[in-house]
Formats: sequence, C-alpha cells, structure tokens
Amino acid sequence: MNLKIKFLIIIITLSILFINGCIEEEKINDKYDIYVGSNIDNGYSTIQKAINNASNQDSIYVYNGIYNETIKINKSINLITENNDKTIIDYKGNKTEEIAIITITSDNCTINGIRINNLNKNIKLTGILIKSSNNTIINNTITNTDKGIFIESDYNTNYLNNTILFNNLINNSYGLHIIYSPNNNISYNKIKFSKEYGIYLLSSDTNTLSNNTFSENNYGLRIKGARDNKLFNNNILLNQKGLYFCCGARNNIVYNNNFQENNIWHANDALGNQWDNGIIGNYWDDYEKKYPNSEIMNGLWETPYNITGGSYTDNFPLINPI
Repeated sequence: MNLKIKFLIIIITLSILFINGCIEEEKINDKYDIYVGSNIDNGYSTIQKAINNASNQDSIYVYNGIYNETIKINKSINLITENNDKTIIDYKGNKTEEIAIITITSDNCTINGIRINNLNKNIKLTGILIKSSNNTIINNTITNTDKGIFIESDYNTNYLNNTILFNNLINNSYGLHIIYSPNNNISYNKIKFSKEYGIYLLSSDTNTLSNNTFSENNYGLRIKGARDNKLFNNNILLNQKGLYFCCGARNNIVYNNNFQENNIWHANDALGNQWDNGIIGNYWDDYEKKYPNSEIMNGLWETPYNITGGSYTDNFPLINPI
C-alpha cells in the first residue's frame, strides 16, 4: 500500500476513535482472536504465549496488568491493549548484554498502547526493536531505555515504510534511532528528556517527520548522512541543541517548524539543506533580536534567517509560531 494512503487511513481511523472517546480498543466485530490477562478463561497469562499460538493477521488483546517479560514477534499480528497507561511491561532482568523488550522481525505488525519501563538502568535496553517493514507503532509510552524505538537496518537490508505515531518517548538516551531505513513516517510523537538525541537519523532517506514535539533533549534531532527527508510542523524547543545536520546530510527540507528556547543553537547546517519550501520557512524565537531592523513583507520577515554552521538561510521566516 502506498505510504501516504496508509498514513491517511490511520489518521481517519484515529479521528473516529477520538470522537468515540476510545483510542485503545480497536475492535473488529467486538471480538479479538486471542486474549491475554491474569485469571481469564480461554486466554493466555503472558503476551509471548499468545504470540506463539497466534496465526498471521490475528489480533491479540492484552488486558490491563504488569507483564514482566520480553517479547519476540515473528508473525504479522496486531497487538492491542486495554489501556496504554495500565498495560505495562516492566523489565527487571539482570542480563548484561544489550536486549530489546519487544523485537519485531515480521512485516505488517501493529503495536498499540503498551507502556514499557526499564527498571534496571545498568543495562542498555531497547524498548521496541524493529527489523522489518510496514509496521505501525502507535500510542505507546517508553521510558528509561537506551533506545526507545530502534529501526535497525544495515547497508544491504533496508527495513522501510514503518509508521511511528502518537508515542511518548521519555527519559531515554535515544528517543528514536533509525539506521539505513527509508520511507518511514514519524508523526505526532512527544520525545523529551533524551540524554543524547530525541531522534538520531543515520543514512536513512525519504522519511517524513511531522507534528512531533522534541523538548528538553540534549539534541532534539541529529540527521547524519541522510537525504531527501521532510521535516515540517514540528516543535523543537527547550533542547540544548535543536536540529543538527552532519556528515553528508544533504537535500533535506525543513519548513513550518517552531524553534524556541533551545539553549546553544536552534539549528546547525554546513552541508546544503533547504530551510523553507519556497513559500514559507520556520519560526525562530530569536529572530527579532538578531534582525532588529527587518521589516514585514507579505506576512513574513523580509530578512532571511542565517542558520548556524554555514551560509545557508531560511528565506521566508515566519512572524508567529505555527
């Protein structure tokens, strides 16, 4: 399915769910294929047992509770929870090697509404590791991991067309790490308190990052060796450093974003990326301080905004935040 069409279907579905006051229960004919919970009839006590007994295209419904387990998904399934605040995976293990709470190796999976907490901060833990394509990761909360969500491709194998939507990635080293993975849609996520990067996009082209909030991270975003990505309608605020293009990142386009109260710089680019779409640029909260004599022309600031690190400019800076 075309990625834009897939994303449009998801947005329409979410709108209907919000109107009905229920985002966490995406039922099909009021019945799921498999149920998970404690003390239930005709179900399983662990998520992994349910997956082991599932078939492709099955929908697994997980009741509220705390599940102390790691999960491997090797089938095309939908994993849907009762409530994304009360369906929790707490990891208490003491393994020293780097592991993932949830690993997805099959295409066309959905994970909707799980809260993942790492209770052992002495290990490098990934919340959701994706090694496949066409998955939807929606409405989850991941805290205290090394990498909240990690799409891990390599030079020879690209996993693509994943949708990362409406997630809260809080207090991780990397909120979202993407390597060699094109055509993903990263939208409506809240990524904050990342010790290293809110998003680290490495050698991954033609991704769309829109309507996200990156706040109080070390770097809001680092984009390295990646091309032709689109970044629009994002809030990049209160980070130490905002958006950083480095190491061969070229031909990316950045427009209609808010850059506010980032401590060291809002953006840094010495490579050749585009900071407006030819009609509108971005909002910079230090614009008037930098250009006190600039005038308004056609509803935009007249003087281009210079991007830290090189000679590139936002030619159509916005007067007000979006």
